[in-house]
Amino acid sequence: MVHNPPQLGNIISASRKEHHLTQEKLAERIGISDRSLMDLENSKRYPKFETLYALVTEMSIPPRQIFGLEESDPEAERFIEQLMSCDPEDRKIVIDTARMLMQRLKEAKGK
Repeated sequence: MVHNPPQLGNIISASRKEHHLTQEKLAERIGISDRSLMDLENSKRYPKFETLYALVTEMSIPPRQIFGLEESDPEAERFIEQLMSCDPEDRKIVIDTARMLMQRLKEAKGK
């Protein structure tokens, strides 16, 4: 079941604090600048896939939390695992294709 998820920045910030990490330390661990992490936490920008993957991996954030799934969805989790195992070029193709399909579904439903 899908609901309106909290802002990604809030999820990142809360997880960082749960892990007792400063912005500086987490940024260093995942290879981005302090400023970039601050912008992500303040929802001023969205992370590149590689940065999101590093955040999820470093802080063990369940993918369902990132995507706003209330309950565990085994099929969605298997899909995400498969997506994560793709090389970056193939991953981009899959993500772009999924976005296009979702847009067409939205348009077909008149939303």
